Amino acid sequence: MQQQVRIFSDTCSSLTVAEGAVQGIVVSPLNIELNGASYLDTVELDASDFYTTLLDERVPIPTTSQPTIGDITKAYDAVPSTCKILNITPAAGLSGTHNGAILAGTMSQDPNRIHVFDSHTICAAQRYLVEKAQQLALEGKNLDEILQELEISSKDTESFMIPVDMRYLQRGGRLTRAASIILGMLRIKPILTLGEGGNHVDRFGLPARTMKDALKTVMKHLTKMGVGLKHKIYICHANALDGARLALDLIKEYFPGVEAQTLILPPVLGAHAGPGTVVVQYIRK
Repeated sequence: MQQQVRIFSDTCSSLTVAEGAVQGIVVSPLNIELNGASYLDTVELDASDFYTTLLDERVPIPTTSQPTIGDITKAYDAVPSTCKILNITPAAGLSGTHNGAILAGTMSQDPNRIHVFDSHTICAAQRYLVEKAQQLALEGKNLDEILQELEISSKDTESFMIPVDMRYLQRGGRLTRAASIILGMLRIKPILTLGEGGNHVDRFGLPARTMKDALKTVMKHLTKMGVGLKHKIYICHANALDGARLALDLIKEYFPGVEAQTLILPPVLGAHAGPGTVVVQYIRK
């Protein structure tokens, strides 16, 4: 069956450019400024090299920027004119990537065939929506049918982040310098979550003394929210394999039989979360 809709996204989705190409998804890389050089996320800089570099405390905290408007417009125009385009972006309040995708559409040869979908999330939950959209497109679903399914999933998802290096939160304005120092000295693990609509980051509950305690707090909340077999749970980590394994063990304990997947955070997200971070997300299938 002919694919009527081409799916686009970006590396905020935890999909690499190469993974997207294999699946037939156009993934635009964000840009990372690291140690005085600029890199295309997941193309010129992979996660392993990125987190190894960050182990050197002399390296400044990296910064990120959205894909260039011109590159997205060029990618739009490369799609056959018979296809509609659906670009699934991170939450508009978290990244300028969403507005950039819209602007690129207005500059394309046929703006009317381009639809930009605000996922109201980021990271692996965004990835789920992208892969779901691609599967539906391959089944021959039209744009309206795909959007209807995406709305169902995007309205039943939550994200939790447990950072370790507080300097990254301080730079992002999530913590004051004093709070960052105190939390670091006491080795307390804050729990952060995406607020309503996914457009801002909030504190969730009280900080925990250990990663295990923090993850248990998240698991208990997921239980209250009725997470079960109709959901998929993701564990993402910034070079924190021990934390990711612990999270997976707890998911198996609290939610037996629920599908779970572990991913490494791409550099563009690790640049904001910091090394050692563990992220837990669920989303409706």
